[in-house]
Order: sequence, then C-alpha cells, then structure tokens
Amino acid sequence: MSQQQAEPQKVPTVLVSRPGIRREALRAVLATVPWLEIGGTAGDGLTAINLVQLHRPSLLVVDSNLLEDEILALVKQVKESWDHIRCLVFTDTASQQQKVLAGGADAALGRDGSARQLHETLERFRQIV
Repeated sequence: MSQQQAEPQKVPTVLVSRPGIRREALRAVLATVPWLEIGGTAGDGLTAINLVQLHRPSLLVVDSNLLEDEILALVKQVKESWDHIRCLVFTDTASQQQKVLAGGADAALGRDGSARQLHETLERFRQIV
C-alpha cells in the first residue's frame, strides 16, 4: 500500500500589479510556491478591493508599480475591513518601504530583493494564515 503525501493547504491570494512584464514576472515567481493559489489579479486598487470582497484571500501581494498613494490607500482599506488578510508590498525604495509598513502592510520587500527573502516572508505568512 503506498502512502499518499498530503497536499499543502492552499493559501488564497490576490495579486495587485499593473498589466505588463512586471506583473507577469511576479506572477511567475509566485507560481513557484506550491501552496499559493492566485485567485485573482488586479491592475489597480479599486479592482483589488472588489477581488478581495469576492475571493476573501488570506494574502494580498501588491507590486510597487501602482502609485504610492494608491498602495497606501489599498493597504489601509484592506486592513480596516479585513484585518486577517496579510499584505505583502513590493517597494522600489527604502522610504517607500517605511511608508507602507507604517501604513499597515505586514511586510515590505524591495523589488531587487532575493528570491530567498521572498520565500522566507511567504513562509512566515503561511504559518499565521
């Protein structure tokens, strides 16, 4: 009798990134994480809120290619409405990183960060979602 390995529990995720190569690259990187399940992709904050309402994800991944004010407003609204959702924001600068963390993001990673940093951050989220 062979033992079947249990599949890891999927973590429902919404990705927020403007359409283009950066979105596709980020989506490809996230696809390498077997327990993440991308339930929707949005190109702006309003669409992201609609997807969050529809899919009720455990994780929101936001790319830095949105306007900074849009990122901050999105994170604020998500945390006020669904405080259980973990928000990971990719940033372009250390200043932006500080702003999104102060604005309620659970983690902020530089766009030039390593795959190892990303996987460590995602693994931390996996333990608490």
